[in-house]
Amino acid sequence: SGVTHEVSGDPYTDTRTAAFMGHRILSTMQTPDRTDGYLANIDRETYESRLRDRLPVTMDGRSFIERYTDTADPVTRVQPERTYHVRDATDHHVREMARVSRFGELLTETAQDPAAADEAMTQAGALMLESHESYGRCARLGHPLTDRLVELVMQRGPQQGFMGARITGGGCGGTVAVLLRDEARVMDEVKRIQQRYEQETGRPTRLFDRGGPGALAWGVRWLEGTR
Repeated sequence: SGVTHEVSGDPYTDTRTAAFMGHRILSTMQTPDRTDGYLANIDRETYESRLRDRLPVTMDGRSFIERYTDTADPVTRVQPERTYHVRDATDHHVREMARVSRFGELLTETAQDPAAADEAMTQAGALMLESHESYGRCARLGHPLTDRLVELVMQRGPQQGFMGARITGGGCGGTVAVLLRDEARVMDEVKRIQQRYEQETGRPTRLFDRGGPGALAWGVRWLEGTR
C-alpha cells in the first residue's frame, strides 16, 4: 500500500489490551473456563448467544483493575486513565477464528472437488472482506489507503476474477492480500489497479505475486539451550 504498518503505539496496544480484558472477563464467567487460555477457543455461537451481551461495550482501565487486577498478557498493561473497546476487540478475535476455520474448510473442499472451486472461492473471498471490515471497525487497525485498495479490487469482483481482499500483517497500513484467479487477464487488471492507486495517492506500491523459497534457499538453524 505504500503505507508503513505499525505494530506499536496506541491503536495496536489499545486493541490488544482490550482483547485481553475481554478474555479475562469471560474467563471468570463460567467453570470450566470456556476460553481455555485463548479467545479463539470460544465457539462463535456460544459467544454470541450466551456471553457477548455480558461484556461491557467499553470499560475504563481503572474500573477493570479494581475488579480484575490485571490481564494474562505479558506484554501490555491496562492503563487506568484509558477507555477500552472491550466488546469490539473480543468480537474480532472470536469471529475471526470462525472465519479462518471456515476459510480452511473451503480450501479443502476446493482441493477435493475442483468443480466446486468457483463457489468455494467466492465464499472464501466474502470471508476475507468480512475480516477486513472487522479489522478496521472492531480491532481499529485499518487504514484509509488499505481500504481504498480493497475497494478498487472489489469494484472488479468475482465476475472479473477478484474473489476477495483484506488488510494483512500488523495493520494500520502495510499490505493487502488479494484472492484472485491465476490468469493473465486478471494480473493485467491488478497492474491497472496499481496504477490508479498510485495516481490517486502518490504512493508507490509493490506487488508480491509469488512465494519465496524460504528455508529451501536459506537453510535452517537448530538452536538448543536454556533461557
